[in-house]
Amino acid sequence: MNAAPQTLDSYFEVLEPDIKPSLISSEYVSAIRRVAGLFPTFVPNVFGFESRLNSNSGRTDFAINMTAKGSELLAWKLFDQSQPEVFRQEERWKRVSHFFQEWGKTNSSPFADANSLSHSPN
Repeated sequence: MNAAPQTLDSYFEVLEPDIKPSLISSEYVSAIRRVAGLFPTFVPNVFGFESRLNSNSGRTDFAINMTAKGSELLAWKLFDQSQPEVFRQEERWKRVSHFFQEWGKTNSSPFADANSLSHSPN
C-alpha cells in the first residue's frame, strides 16, 4: 500500500517552534497549517508567507506558486473522488476548481503557464 503524500503542513511542523508570535500569531499559523495540510508537497515549486512589518496583528498571508501538476490537482484531475472533503463541500474551493478547470482549457499543454495562487486566511 502506498503512503499518502506528505503535505505542506509537514514543513510547518518543523518551522513552527521557531516562528515568533510577533511575526506570525499562533492563530494565523493554525490557519496556514489548515490550508497547507490540504496540499501535497509536489503542488508548489515555491511557497511562503508574508507578514506586515511594524504591525501587532500577526496577520499573515500564505502564497503558493503552483507547478503544472499542482494546478492540475486543483482542477481535480488528479484527485477524482479522493480529494479532501473540504474541496467537495465548500463553495470557495468549488470556485477555485472551476477556475483551474477553465484555465486548463486555455493552452494546448494545460497549466504550462502555471503561476501562482494566494490565500489569505481572512
